[in-house]
Amino acid sequence: YFQGRYGDLDSTVLSYGPCQTPTLQFTVQRHIDIETFKPEPYWQLDLGVLKQGRMMRATWDSGRSFNKGKVEALIEKCREAGAAVKVKSIVNKEKKQGRPTPLNTVALLKACSKALGIGPHAAMQTAERLYLSGYLSYPRTESTAYPKSFDVNGTLHQQAADSRWSAHVSTLLSQGHNKARGGIDMGDHPPITPCRSARVGELSGDMARVYEFVVRHFIASVSPDALWQSTRVDFELEALEDKGNFTVSGKQLTSPGFLAVLKHKQYGDEAEGEEEEEEEKAIPEFKKGEVIPLVKGNSGGSTKIAVSQGIPCWASLGIKERMTTPPTYLTESELIGKMEKFGIGTDASIPSHIQNIQNRNYAYLESG
Repeated sequence: YFQGRYGDLDSTVLSYGPCQTPTLQFTVQRHIDIETFKPEPYWQLDLGVLKQGRMMRATWDSGRSFNKGKVEALIEKCREAGAAVKVKSIVNKEKKQGRPTPLNTVALLKACSKALGIGPHAAMQTAERLYLSGYLSYPRTESTAYPKSFDVNGTLHQQAADSRWSAHVSTLLSQGHNKARGGIDMGDHPPITPCRSARVGELSGDMARVYEFVVRHFIASVSPDALWQSTRVDFELEALEDKGNFTVSGKQLTSPGFLAVLKHKQYGDEAEGEEEEEEEKAIPEFKKGEVIPLVKGNSGGSTKIAVSQGIPCWASLGIKERMTTPPTYLTESELIGKMEKFGIGTDASIPSHIQNIQNRNYAYLESG
């Protein structure tokens, strides 16, 4: 009846629903946050340390100050005290980056959006085509744990001849694969895995990219964890008391583990909720208690303290002015995460809700 009576209405007709409306609300609220944001200037102490020919910028542990005068007073206090930088502590430790959990629908959609640039609606359609063609398992699932009946070795053997990951798979088969990490069996369908091999060039376009991602993710999920060597050096300017603490940190990969096969180190919300990510870089060798000279520069009236040239290890201290920035518009991956968090839609319907608010011209997707 309604199709016959209102069949001439197109996709721009006003519509709402218990899932479509909150999906739109997430995007509208972020737009309001951006439109009403008022930037403010703030200031930071900027400590640079030169060691072994490398200049490193240390992070001020106090964060930032919205009072320029107070930060300038700290600089002046250093000048008057003839302060020097002291190495307060050095911490070296091994950090483990856990292999990914088995792939469910929401994780696939977020990964495709963030790592491959494929929207959730297109990603779901592509995964379904791969399933109907026999390349992937059923792509609509909430489970993130392989059932006991799942043949991990057999699935690895299917991929052993593919040159893209054959060396890694061969190692897993000869040395033994790891048990998949964590995860929950929701009792609906098993996680998304490859069901057959696909030679290079056998698939094309998004089908090839999604298939390769699923295969790499599966192999990574039963691979060893990645190991990093992390170094943190804490510096102090005793003249500034609790306002004189700075940190330099970095990490180096010592054992790639699953990262040898998974191209994207982070995607979806793999890094959410974790401590701030360290930059991948080497840190020069310091000794606890080492004193690094910090002296006044030649330029009068400058808000920067530096040491004269010719000293192999030296430090500079200045003021950096910045502005607070508004939040960015939601990415598809972030929107999927919010929908999952608040129980909006199901793993199967999330892509259609996001597509609907675009079809109705309530929201649109920008590149970049």
